[in-house]
Amino acid sequence: MQRGLARGSVPAIAVLLVALLFAGCEKVPEPEGPDDSLLIGAIMLEARGYKETANMRIDGEHYRNITLTFSNAITGEEYELKTREAGLFWSNKIPAGNYYIKRYAFVLETDSHKYTLHGTLTGKLTLPVRPGRVTNLGAILWYSDAENEVYQFRQAKTPEQFRDELQKEFPESAWHQREWISVKI
Repeated sequence: MQRGLARGSVPAIAVLLVALLFAGCEKVPEPEGPDDSLLIGAIMLEARGYKETANMRIDGEHYRNITLTFSNAITGEEYELKTREAGLFWSNKIPAGNYYIKRYAFVLETDSHKYTLHGTLTGKLTLPVRPGRVTNLGAILWYSDAENEVYQFRQAKTPEQFRDELQKEFPESAWHQREWISVKI
């Protein structure tokens, strides 16, 4: 059985995600030509109900060590994007086409142990990557509660809210002069 998040936790998580998103954030590379495209978003994993094993604590909020695998809907070619500071991910190297998120994973490693938490999306959400445009996924919350068997993957901030935050943080970026494609999850 799936249960929702506790009332009031979604706005708090969204505020926290945005605050952390830009703290010490890396700059997204600027476009070099008119056909350069950008796929961008942010993700946070909130994990609950996981047992501590081998001195590894899975419960909590995670922004790093998350990988999203994007697959081309026609060719099947895959591109892995790993999170950077505060869960930010982007690529300006993915060729034009229609993509979907094939899988997402969080990996926590120590010298002697490795733990992987992963998921897939049911249904194929189309992510259009077009020449000269920005494909914006917004800020995503991946919620995983092992004890109560609740698993969610959804937007904590809409693409429009996320773009506004990016514009405030990086007002001089040439990407703001491009057309933005907002993807609703």
